[in-house]
Amino acid sequence: MVTVKGPGGARLPGVDVGDGTTWAVLVHQTDNAECGWWPFADRLASQYHVRALMFALCGFGQSSCPSDAFTEDTVAQAAAAVRWARAHGARRVVLVGASMGGSIAIGAAASTRADAVVDLSGPATWGPIDIAKAAPRLTMPTLIAVSPNDSDASYPAAAAAYRSVPAVHKKFVTGSGPHGWDLLADTSGSTPQWLPLAGTVADWITGRYS
Repeated sequence: MVTVKGPGGARLPGVDVGDGTTWAVLVHQTDNAECGWWPFADRLASQYHVRALMFALCGFGQSSCPSDAFTEDTVAQAAAAVRWARAHGARRVVLVGASMGGSIAIGAAASTRADAVVDLSGPATWGPIDIAKAAPRLTMPTLIAVSPNDSDASYPAAAAAYRSVPAVHKKFVTGSGPHGWDLLADTSGSTPQWLPLAGTVADWITGRYS
């Protein structure tokens, strides 16, 4: 277990797995907090030599956030996680977010100088984050994935945001129905059944853009 610290005594509990200097900072969706990233984090660590940091945002899991300002600033929380990763050996940091976390990753990528960003089903807006306004600042490699029939995310808004991303390396993936981290695998059984997007995201994290 690790603790990402924020202002006013804020504590965001987390877990990091794997080793190496390439890190994926995984920003969770509203269900299952950071634990929902476990299967993919384990895959990154075991197959791609990626160190993955999962952490709980304010209001989720065992997080403690006395400051109202920090509690409401999810970009600042993601930035604190990125700083923690860099302080613990990260040389390359990729923000990867699912659903709520996808919007947060898009919103935080520029200010944290992330080396790449991945958004899985991020809503058009989340709190003060508007992906349409954040997208033109994404000069780093950017991957956005969303399903057309996803009622929890706007396919047209995601596609429009993608078109305004100035990054040289960018990719838009049309999902096939699931939402958030379920775009990566079917985890209903005892063993995850990985979908093609899981490999694409892992490649993006490790700097292979195709």
